[in-house]
Amino acid sequence: MMSTEKPKRRLWVIPVIIAVLIILFLPTPHQRTRYENITKTDLVKFLDCSGTLEGGHSWTWALTDLPSALRVEVNISSTDAVRVYIKTVSGVINDKTQNKHVYTINADGPSMEVKVENPWGLFYNPTAVISGYIKIYHDYTTQVEVVYKTEWLPWWLP
Repeated sequence: MMSTEKPKRRLWVIPVIIAVLIILFLPTPHQRTRYENITKTDLVKFLDCSGTLEGGHSWTWALTDLPSALRVEVNISSTDAVRVYIKTVSGVINDKTQNKHVYTINADGPSMEVKVENPWGLFYNPTAVISGYIKIYHDYTTQVEVVYKTEWLPWWLP
């Protein structure tokens, strides 16, 4: 009877050893990361410039609390020449009068005055139909963590 009991007592050791080996060498994902600099763009303000503007009148926006390093995208078409005037803390950065305004300007914050004006005069129509927009973007560089490699290693390896 003793001979049959000894092997049964030792059999429980085999599953325990297998379980310990599985736990020790079970692969888990290890992600290798690095930081990369990317340029991001945020839309700070959208100024709708669509409508009818009487001669001598203007649409004016006084913008405050703007970040630095701004990019101003102007896209305005009109039936008559209109004036687009943009002034920042560093001075007047745009003062053009024409029918079609399509350009991009770099500017600085923290405040900006934007004016779309239908000039009054003999060579201008009393009413201008305007269609377009002025978008103000903030461009900046930031670091982003990027996973470039995933390795399957035992859990205890770094």
